[in-house]
Amino acid sequence: MSLETVIDAEFGWYMPTRGDGPYIGVNSERVVDTPYMIKVAQAVENAGYTFALIPTGGTCTDAWIMGATLAAHTKVFKPLVAMRPGLIAPALAARMGATLDEVTGGRALINIVTGSSPEDMKAMGDPLAFDKEARYERTLEYIRIVRELWVRSHGAEGRRLLAGGNLAAGNPEEDTETFDFAGKHFTIEGGKSYPPPVQHPHPPFYFGGSSPEAKKTAAAIADVYLMWAEPLEWIKEQIAEVEFHRSELKRTEGTDRSIRYGLRAQVVIRDTEEEAWAAAKRIVSKVDQETVNATEIQFSGSQSAGQQRQNEVRALAKANDYVIGPNFWAGLSAIRGGGAMAFVGTPEQVADRLIEYVDIGISSFILSGYPNLEEATTSGTKLLPVVKRKLAERAKALQERSLHEQATVQAQEVASAQELATEHLQAGAQEQGRVTVHEQAETEAQERATEHAQTSAQEQGHGTVHEQAETEAQELATEHLQAGAQEQGHGTVHEQAETEAQGQERATEHLQAGAPELGHGTVREQAEAQGQTQETQGQLVQRQ
Repeated sequence: MSLETVIDAEFGWYMPTRGDGPYIGVNSERVVDTPYMIKVAQAVENAGYTFALIPTGGTCTDAWIMGATLAAHTKVFKPLVAMRPGLIAPALAARMGATLDEVTGGRALINIVTGSSPEDMKAMGDPLAFDKEARYERTLEYIRIVRELWVRSHGAEGRRLLAGGNLAAGNPEEDTETFDFAGKHFTIEGGKSYPPPVQHPHPPFYFGGSSPEAKKTAAAIADVYLMWAEPLEWIKEQIAEVEFHRSELKRTEGTDRSIRYGLRAQVVIRDTEEEAWAAAKRIVSKVDQETVNATEIQFSGSQSAGQQRQNEVRALAKANDYVIGPNFWAGLSAIRGGGAMAFVGTPEQVADRLIEYVDIGISSFILSGYPNLEEATTSGTKLLPVVKRKLAERAKALQERSLHEQATVQAQEVASAQELATEHLQAGAQEQGRVTVHEQAETEAQERATEHAQTSAQEQGHGTVHEQAETEAQELATEHLQAGAQEQGHGTVHEQAETEAQGQERATEHLQAGAPELGHGTVREQAEAQGQTQETQGQLVQRQ
């Protein structure tokens, strides 16, 4: 169940223009005339119902004239009147519908009736009485024309005739956009409709039919798709079929239409369940078996897909005294065609049954009971308040659940945002930690580089001292050599050798003094080697 379905649920009644009374299957004990219909309409309005279906065909009075009459004697009552494609030209039907909407102050509802029994259609002169597929093709063209004429007529809105036939605020015939149409069943040239309907964009279209063709047509034109009461699963299947055609229409043509679903049913409401079942069976208590048999034969030969489904439900329930399920009865369908399935029980019980249909998508109910005058008041005062209370409770619960779900989603979003923020903070902290470690590593690297630089500078300084010592040693050796050369004439070769050896020893001392500062001892070793070489040379000279 959606919140929209609960809030938008509407309840209508049925106008018994073909007869009324406490029993069916026998001649009516009441005179059902216009004053009687006005009483029923006023009872319907006072009971809390907002609209009423006015039947068509057979022995029914004309729905349009009756609807306008009943609206004139009520304040909020909305007449649901039959528009029958093929029996009235579409442009004329558009003017009739718009006029009814204007004279009722925007209360017109349109029931599209594509067909009825072949006998009725032949009697009305319908050339397509025996061609169901063609009738639905014609209906599609018909409603397209009516809808377009209504929508285009809003250009003339606000124009009204004055005394003497003059027009106020311009000529509506000139202000209304024309419409041309060339189809298989209708041709319109320069079509227009006046006055514009009060409702925008136009009065809603109600449409019924259980055949595959009907459901496909409903997906294209219906604002409310009506079904006769059946078991819940059967209704769910019919809704699913219409929804399939609606989705196909969107897929193939890009048209996304919103459709509501309605249920037509009987009700028998009493203070106790026992009283309700007794009242229900009393309705068929005067019919004879011969009438029952004849009616069954008539219904079994029906070409209506909806009536065939009603026959099947009745056959399944027959062995159980026509009880279909809890508070759901098929007993009236043995005598009455169409929407004959009845909800029987206390206000609480029947309210629960109706809400089960709301749960699967039904938001429009058209109810009735025998006799319709009294039962409108009984059901309206006893049943409707209970249903509306339960629906209000459902709506409140749905709203609270919706708010709770929204709060839950918001809380989850906040929690997710907090988790994400925490993750970012943690990631930032880790990154900061990585930056700090990197900075420490850079600092250590810089410190190590500084130490290496200082060490290199020290080693460079040590090298300079060694070079200076080496230079001093060479200079000293040279001085000794020069001194030896000057004394060469006075001393022997042996003395020169000794002098050189002594010079080498001094050089070695200088080298030894620089070697500890270098740390590697390479120069010292070279000096010692040179000293040893000089000593060897001196020994050789002595031997000579």
